[in-house]
Amino acid sequence: MNHRNQLQLIIISTLAACLFSGCQPIMKRGEKPSADWSRSIPLGQSVTGSVDLSVEKTGERAYMIWTYDNGDGPCFHYIQLDQESQVAAENDLDFPGQL
Repeated sequence: MNHRNQLQLIIISTLAACLFSGCQPIMKRGEKPSADWSRSIPLGQSVTGSVDLSVEKTGERAYMIWTYDNGDGPCFHYIQLDQESQVAAENDLDFPGQL
């Protein structure tokens, strides 16, 4: 290998090292979930879409809502869970003509 090829290899290796050393995850990772985060507690039936979830910063309450068809048309089902994952509040929320 002559000096010119060696120089090209060194330059390419240096550029590649600089490029790859700058690669870091873009998204910041959150805290790991609790070991018992999935207790598989049945909370409702007839989910026809995604379930939206919101948790208080203190972790004392979790709020869930999803859509389902109650026979008269689509409506929302709302559940509030306490810190022990027990249902603290539950309601069907009708919004006629909104879904």
